[in-house]
Amino acid sequence: MIAATLVWMLVASNSDIAGLPPALSTAFRADLAQEFADLDQCLRERQQPYQSALRVSRVQLSSTSGPTILIEGLGPCLAGANNGPHWVYLKTPDGWHQILSSSGFRFVPLSLCHNAFADVAVWGHSSAYESIRTVYAFTAGRYRPSSCQVVTHGGTEGWFKQPVYRPCTFDWRHD
Repeated sequence: MIAATLVWMLVASNSDIAGLPPALSTAFRADLAQEFADLDQCLRERQQPYQSALRVSRVQLSSTSGPTILIEGLGPCLAGANNGPHWVYLKTPDGWHQILSSSGFRFVPLSLCHNAFADVAVWGHSSAYESIRTVYAFTAGRYRPSSCQVVTHGGTEGWFKQPVYRPCTFDWRHD
C-alpha cells in the first residue's frame, strides 16, 4: 500500500520541510516541538543535519480521501536503537491533520479497512525474541488502537518455526 517512498530533507535554514507542502511542514513542526522540544539541541550536539532525523513517505491508506503522508523519526535524536516515532498526516479540505502518532520499528498498512481507511500495524521491538504488534483502525477521524499482541519469535532454546501470538497484558489502549 505504500505508493511511493520519497526521502525528503529538513532544511535547517528554512522553517519548511523540503518537499512537503508548507501547511503540512508548519503543522508537523508544531507537533514535533511539543513532543521533542530538545531536537535542535540534540542535532547541534551531534553535528547532524535535520535531514538525518526524518524519513517521509507517501502512503495510500484510503482511495476516497486526500493524500496521507507517513513521517518517521530516526535516531539518535528522535528514535532509539530499535523503535522510533511514526506520524501519519491526512490532507482534508481544511488542511493537514495528524491522524496517527505511534512508536515502533515497522509501519504496515493492512488489507482490512474501517471507515474507508486501511488498518495499520505498528511493530515495536520489545526484546531479543519478542515484538509488540499494535493494530490501529480508523474511527472518529483518526487511527486508534484496536488490538495488541506480544509476538514471540523464540526463546532460550532458539528461534521458533512459527511465531507465537498472545494478547497484550499491559494497557495498550493509549491514544
